[in-house]
Amino acid sequence: MRGRTGGNPFFVRELARLLLAEGTEALAEVPPGVRDVVRYRITRLPASAASVLSWAAVIGTEFDVAVLVAVVGAEQRVLDALDLATGAGFLVEGGVGRLSVPRPARW
Repeated sequence: MRGRTGGNPFFVRELARLLLAEGTEALAEVPPGVRDVVRYRITRLPASAASVLSWAAVIGTEFDVAVLVAVVGAEQRVLDALDLATGAGFLVEGGVGRLSVPRPARW
């Protein structure tokens, strides 16, 4: 489960609930509780930031900001959106010019 959840306790708990309720076939999808929380948090961002995050998600869990700018085509819009997403905890800096989805601390 760690590979699927990144060790996120909330995601692990929701995935375990889904496994118990619906069996292994249900594990192919994101648990509804996780999906709902992420959707809710994204709706709290401006629509332009949510759109940029959608493009970032297509690129992957770690990406080069320059690639995202090239895809979206509006540098300032992308940078503003990434600032908001980082401030909201959706992304963390992953090196020079790179961002990624936060990984939980290892215990």
